[in-house]
Amino acid sequence: HAVWPHLCKLLDTPNPEHLGVGRDVREREQDPYNKLSLVHAWRIKNNNHAVLFDVAQKMILNDFESVKHLVAKPEVQTKFDHASAGIGLDEEDTSVNVRFLLHGTKPALVRTILRNGLSEKVSGGLFGCGTYLAEDAAKIDQYCTVDPGTKADAVEELAELHEELFARKNLKHPGNVYYAFVCRTSLGLPINTKNGETSAHEPFQALYVSDEKRQLCAVPGSNPPVHYHTLIAEAGGKEQGYRLER
Repeated sequence: HAVWPHLCKLLDTPNPEHLGVGRDVREREQDPYNKLSLVHAWRIKNNNHAVLFDVAQKMILNDFESVKHLVAKPEVQTKFDHASAGIGLDEEDTSVNVRFLLHGTKPALVRTILRNGLSEKVSGGLFGCGTYLAEDAAKIDQYCTVDPGTKADAVEELAELHEELFARKNLKHPGNVYYAFVCRTSLGLPINTKNGETSAHEPFQALYVSDEKRQLCAVPGSNPPVHYHTLIAEAGGKEQGYRLER
């Protein structure tokens, strides 16, 4: 398929030495590795979620219109932009900063995500409640755990997943695979941070409306308030004030 080589590029990492290394690595007892290879890919289609996504895009456009006198619409760039163009983005996507990003997860959660999508209601981390996505496969690799396939200890727990992804499609489970979602994501109007507490640029405002870290702050001067849609955590050295090293 024409999309396959572009999906493979999403798994390329500029720093292969980072694979299997990091504060959030879920599986530490494994042999070192320096490459990720694509084995299978499935396209997820959920008409109800597609409707919600389209509505959300229209709401983002309305927000842009409301604050255009206060802030210019940013042009967000990611490491995946070239590969994303090959996967497929249209003019409407670019108008709301749609980008393809990665999300790594455990095999036991895959069917839940397939059914319900990713949800900020049940996700959290270093930067508060939210759906965490990345532009580097080495980052999401930290959150993936192995699906050993037909090994006895995995058959019962993952039987329904194996049936849905492999058996129904006449695919043989290759053994020892990890799952990542390629997510079509509307970044909208993002706010950047280095330290995880305030914005990276003037006016260096607090990121969240409360200590619960569930809702991002509003664009200064917007009335009624228009809240930022996405938090982008910039990576760097701790000595330079960055919360996220990579």
